[in-house]
Amino acid sequence: MMQPAILSVVLALLAQTDDSSADAAARLVVMKKVLASYDVRSPEMPQTSHHFQADPVLRFTNTVGSTRDGAVFLWLGDHGRPAAAVQFSLRRDGLWFHELSSLCERPLVAESPRGTVWSPMRGGIEFKPLPGVPKPAGTPEQRLRQMRALAAEFTVEDAFRHQDWQKLRMLSKPFARYGEPGSDLIDGALFAYVVTTDPEALLMIEARQAKDGAEWHYAFAPMTIYALRGLRKSDQVWTLPFRDSNGISSNPNEPFYVKKSTIEP
Repeated sequence: MMQPAILSVVLALLAQTDDSSADAAARLVVMKKVLASYDVRSPEMPQTSHHFQADPVLRFTNTVGSTRDGAVFLWLGDHGRPAAAVQFSLRRDGLWFHELSSLCERPLVAESPRGTVWSPMRGGIEFKPLPGVPKPAGTPEQRLRQMRALAAEFTVEDAFRHQDWQKLRMLSKPFARYGEPGSDLIDGALFAYVVTTDPEALLMIEARQAKDGAEWHYAFAPMTIYALRGLRKSDQVWTLPFRDSNGISSNPNEPFYVKKSTIEP
């Protein structure tokens, strides 16, 4: 693996070059190497690491924001369920950022060869049932159509750059599809809501086995420091205040953590 000092030099040089396809490809190679060095696991099961999915689920820019180049990666747990997401991005001022978001209901820890990177002391999501909807269908294709329809019932807004609330655009293709029929987690999908193509919020929709049969549940997670709110139809069901990058979001014990100014693992 490329040494940390070499990684720093390579990314510093790439941050100063024009955005050619070769530069973008080289940046992606280094981003993968950095993140592959992270060992993400549950403190409750320290012998079991979550699997790093090396191919990003999205490559993006933000023409109205400060992101010049970015990619979203996932760590996967049991049944392929996403356990954590990260945006690894290059800003127009040349700084690199990791925006780490927990998709677990319990604590996590991420360690690199240099030590602990991130250790949220609580879960980053809270699942809630979806009342008044049809039961999960019998086939994966039917359930995917259901999940897309359920996701479309939600509106997510953010106060990007402290401006008025603006509606985010939902990407129709989920970042992940997971689950295992016959288990407690039958099926699930991870959806993203974006400014231009830059994810600001994530929505998980899952078919879970319950006492009276399979039921739909949902949970939100942030991918931004700005204030967020989620509505289902006309009812507000989720909200987060602005989390200053010099305050809450710069605390590695929080479920959403911004690690900036360095690209070393």
